[in-house]
Amino acid sequence: MFAHTPLNASTATHVSRIKPLSHERCNELLVNVRQDNCRKSFDAVVTSFMPLALSVAMKFRHRGDVNDLFQIACMNLMDATRTFNDGFATHFPSHARTWITLGLRRHLLFESRLIKVPENRAILKCYRRMHQFSADKPPTASQISAFTKTHAVTKDEFLAAYELYFATYESTSQGIDDEADPLESRLSNGLTLEDEVIAADEQADTVKIVNRLMNVLTDREQTVIRARVLQDEPVQLRLVGEEMGVSCERVRQIEKQALNKIRMAA
Repeated sequence: MFAHTPLNASTATHVSRIKPLSHERCNELLVNVRQDNCRKSFDAVVTSFMPLALSVAMKFRHRGDVNDLFQIACMNLMDATRTFNDGFATHFPSHARTWITLGLRRHLLFESRLIKVPENRAILKCYRRMHQFSADKPPTASQISAFTKTHAVTKDEFLAAYELYFATYESTSQGIDDEADPLESRLSNGLTLEDEVIAADEQADTVKIVNRLMNVLTDREQTVIRARVLQDEPVQLRLVGEEMGVSCERVRQIEKQALNKIRMAA
């Protein structure tokens, strides 16, 4: 069990002073976010639901540093705000709670190390899109130029996000020297180094293909596909539905729709 770490005092004070939005005002702001991509409305919604993010994070306080968990909860709250549509079968508070809970469970499941991104929105924007690059093959000048133009960021902001993002994989790969080297183990089984290089290339290609196909899906569809298709054992429809706040049949429909999109894009 993780030793409980108290919440930062300044964070607790700030969150305690936040006043909730009325249901009507919240819906109005969400419409502005969806239709006009209004940044002020987005910030107002995220800020007003920070107490909810903290409440959900506190439920996991014995499994990680509560300050880090609160940061992750807020990042997932932002995602929930971007993805919400009034056509959903749930109200926004339920949608946000589900999204935050899934994000925290995903973080704890894979034991990801939190990279503390500076409070710079441009770097955060870059950071969220780093999955399209690789730590083994740094982006070229033309790729960086195209990215910065598309997302209206500077080269320095891109490089800062790149360094922060891939530091995760370097940090989590440390501390395993006492374990058996998987490469050495496979080579002892008769595979040559060339075989290993080919296998690694094929695995990298597979990851790229999966990432490309996942990009055609909505965030909701990606959540269902990760739970139902990309696991060794598919998560039950009922459990996925409970996490997303929808029925089993709705999860089945989302899964079918997502698979059809993937087939079309393949």
